[in-house]
Amino acid sequence: MCDITYGTNNEFGFDYLRDNMKPAAHNDERFDPQERQVQRALNYAIIDEVDNILVDEARTPLIISGPAADDVTRYAKADKIARQLKKDVHFEVKEKEHSAHLTGRRRARKRKNSPGRKLLHGRQHGLPHLIDNSLKAHHLYKRDVNYVVERNKDSNQEEVIIVR
Repeated sequence: MCDITYGTNNEFGFDYLRDNMKPAAHNDERFDPQERQVQRALNYAIIDEVDNILVDEARTPLIISGPAADDVTRYAKADKIARQLKKDVHFEVKEKEHSAHLTGRRRARKRKNSPGRKLLHGRQHGLPHLIDNSLKAHHLYKRDVNYVVERNKDSNQEEVIIVR
């Protein structure tokens, strides 16, 4: 919460990436501190050796990897809900922006028989993001166009490979 914060491009880059996976702003008291973003809104940035960061460091992208969320069943729940939703009623797909998003979340929650009515209740607050991802997978990614599924002959397991 200081006026001036010093750090490396990697520190700020990883904080930025982690923050984009958090459901709440840094000062949202309704959420557990571990579910809140780390960085507050930034007004200015002074970048030392910007050419090094943009050119040399750009060849190595920042990637976050780590353990999956504690409750991995949330992915199946999100997918089950996404499969029940109706396009242009519960969600919209924008092919140009390559995005799919729930619409009218507040209205959907209030409707008695809506598949999304319990989305934000209790510990389910992360589901809308997962549902958006599921909708994107179902409506924007085409097998053998955007991704391929290959079977490893040795382990007999399938692997999904994204086509760029």
